[in-house]
Amino acid sequence: MGSRMDDAIDSALALVAFSQNNVAHADTKIGVLCVAQVGFALASVNSAWITGEGPVPVVLPVAACTVAFLASGYHIAQALRPRLRFHRDGWLGMGAPCPGPRKPLTAEEAWQMAELLAEIARTKNEHIRRAVPWVAVMLTVIVASGLSEKVLG
Repeated sequence: MGSRMDDAIDSALALVAFSQNNVAHADTKIGVLCVAQVGFALASVNSAWITGEGPVPVVLPVAACTVAFLASGYHIAQALRPRLRFHRDGWLGMGAPCPGPRKPLTAEEAWQMAELLAEIARTKNEHIRRAVPWVAVMLTVIVASGLSEKVLG
C-alpha cells in the first residue's frame, strides 16, 4: 500500500497529464482555425466579387473580410504564443519549475505545474472562443457574396 505522499504525487501527476491533454486539444483547435482562416482568405481573394463593378459591392465584402481576418488572426496568435512567467527563483520554461538534477519532483511542484497548464489551456480556449465568431463572419461574407453574384448575375 502506498504512502500518503505517494498518493499526493500520483494525484498531482494525473492532473498534470489531464491538463497537458487539454492544452493539446486547444492546440488542435488552433490548427483547425488557422486552416479555416487561410482557406477563407484564399476564397475571398479568388472570388468573382473582387472584380465586380462599382465600389460598394467590392469594398464592403473586402472590408468585412479584412476586419474579420485581422481580428481572428489576433486571437489565434494570442492562443499560440508561449506563456513565459517569472518566478522568484528566475525564469520558468513555459511556467513549470524544473527539478534539480538530484532533487526529485515534489507533489507541490507537480500541483504548480498542473495549475499552470490548466491556466494555459483556459487562456488558449478563451482566445479560440473569441476567434471563432470572426472566422464565421469571414465565411458568411464569402458565401453571401458568392450567392449574390450567382443570383444577381
